[in-house]
Amino acid sequence: DKNILGRGWHVKIGFMGAGKMAEAILASLIKSRFCTKDKIYVSDVAQDRLDYVKRKYRINVCDLNRQVAAKCDVIFLCVKPYQLEDVMQEISSAVKSRHMVISIAAGKRLAFIEKHLPRARVVRVMPNLPCQVGAGVTAFCLGRKTKPKDRDLVSAMLKCFGKEVEMTEEHFDAVTAISGSGPAFFAYFLHCIIEAGQEMGVPGEQAGMLAVQTMLGTAQLLMQRKMNPIDLINAVKTPNGTTAAGVDVMERRGMRKIVSQVIMAAAERSREMSK
Repeated sequence: DKNILGRGWHVKIGFMGAGKMAEAILASLIKSRFCTKDKIYVSDVAQDRLDYVKRKYRINVCDLNRQVAAKCDVIFLCVKPYQLEDVMQEISSAVKSRHMVISIAAGKRLAFIEKHLPRARVVRVMPNLPCQVGAGVTAFCLGRKTKPKDRDLVSAMLKCFGKEVEMTEEHFDAVTAISGSGPAFFAYFLHCIIEAGQEMGVPGEQAGMLAVQTMLGTAQLLMQRKMNPIDLINAVKTPNGTTAAGVDVMERRGMRKIVSQVIMAAAERSREMSK
């Protein structure tokens, strides 16, 4: 039974920002029956987004962020990092000790949020785009004023749209690069494979299906068999075979170094955003 309400979570949940990530989270909370539609409140500067989520999900919408804060127990800050400070200044007087505030803003640290919302119990999370299809992975870390029951509540909510892992904040720049930006990096490599197939004459639709299904199947194999990626490579690769020929090119061209530089560049950008 996926009805989490039976575990005692009777909370009103607010979203400041109605973008794609906010929509994915609220849709998952509704679908998993974590809470009912009447307990969700959303605000956004874009009226068309408010109209859209109200029409599609039958949830409550508010004109002002302060109205969401006044009505809710849990507040998701789903605005862009550069908008976060302005939003927190707007709601600071309305946020009390009863509020749990969950920020998804990349690069914005707990101390920064706690400085602007000193009475709130603050949680920082880093979800990723696959949460839109219930296959996300979300890292979270708890602020100074959170309580043990807050960890349970956060974990229960995050499980509604994928897997969750608690990590110390010192790792969040790397987390942002690996899982936050990671879907785009995997998609970039996938796009390159599809293009290569097309260059060899494989029709685009078929090349796409072959590549995407192969990526999906590989991920499922690694997860279900609990395989190390190196073990999977060795299971596919035979001496002087086709896989060995391809892997040899990646090794000679410095693929490991390129990937390391990609992850470090994304992590460094996350660190810069926190300043």
